[in-house]
Amino acid sequence: MKVVIDGAFVAGHRWGVYRAVSGLLRGLSQLHQPAQYTAVVADPGDFELPSGPIEVLVQPQARHSSWRRLIWQHRRLPRLLAELPADVFHAARYVGPWRCPVPMVATVYDVLALTRPELVRRGNRWHFYWALPRTVRSAQKVIVPSEWTGRQIHERLRVPRDKIVLAPLGVDDWELPADRAAEAERVRRKHNLPDRFVLFVGHVEPKKNLPATVRAFARARRRAGFRHHLVLAGTRGWGWPAVARALTEAEASDFVHSMGPVAQPDLPGLYAAADLLIHWSLAEGFGLTPLEAMRVGTPVLCSDEGALPEVIGDAGVMVPVTDADLLEAELGRLLGDESARAGLTARGRAQAARYTWQAHAEQVFRVYQEVHARVH
Repeated sequence: MKVVIDGAFVAGHRWGVYRAVSGLLRGLSQLHQPAQYTAVVADPGDFELPSGPIEVLVQPQARHSSWRRLIWQHRRLPRLLAELPADVFHAARYVGPWRCPVPMVATVYDVLALTRPELVRRGNRWHFYWALPRTVRSAQKVIVPSEWTGRQIHERLRVPRDKIVLAPLGVDDWELPADRAAEAERVRRKHNLPDRFVLFVGHVEPKKNLPATVRAFARARRRAGFRHHLVLAGTRGWGWPAVARALTEAEASDFVHSMGPVAQPDLPGLYAAADLLIHWSLAEGFGLTPLEAMRVGTPVLCSDEGALPEVIGDAGVMVPVTDADLLEAELGRLLGDESARAGLTARGRAQAARYTWQAHAEQVFRVYQEVHARVH
């Protein structure tokens, strides 16, 4: 069985879906199953993969812009799949080619482009509006990371429930050095971070609700009197102008810091250096960042939107996005109560341990097998 996996990202995209595809490829490489995998990428440096089980096929036409990638995806990719030839194609980035010449599996992480279009860039909104329904109709199976996303697809796109397969994402198996404090201090010094801080990690886009987070943090800091700073780690995406306005309006520039994207080797230490991760998102199809924080023992304060209640469970503190007063109160309580944070740390580690990339890859591989057996 030869499986081709679409991992062609525009240069610089290293968040969300990229990390999901990267984790899947690493998980598949560890399964030692009788299958050949080809990862189609836009740049040879996109993924660091162990040599052997996964062939990397570079398609530079998909690299330069979103429009050129679309042309490649819907015109060149079908010809490529026929030429290889492939037994199964995995559209691992929501959508596949309009006319796919081989059986297709699609992973859909959410349908926000259809249900919450104001949270999605105009180009993606337009593309998903016409491409996503076509993809899920033509795919043999649709993989989702959460039950919440599965329900959205079933209800919004009328996809039969037996066509939808749940395969929760995984968390990197990070092992901090024996001296956790030393690693946290190394990252703190390297990035010139404050001694005590609350952390946000992610691409800055409207669904992350950062303007409201900044305003609530500023009010809580003044009312509760804690001295923590707020550190924003991630690329400044299309939601940054609204965040910048919130910083000015809340007079928060002295204690809110944007450090930009963080290299993968520094992420565990960055999480460990924070007293709390805040993720007050408006919508999430899964919730990878909170799980990563919990994996290294950092308590999580998040919203109760989308798949977060399903994924985080009682291992984090959840606050509705409509209740800024409660968020302020919880910030003050958690930052002032080390024992409360310690309880969250223990529950968080246990919860995050349930999610592995190998388990995700095993479920996806079973989907490949089923689709392949159905047509051969």
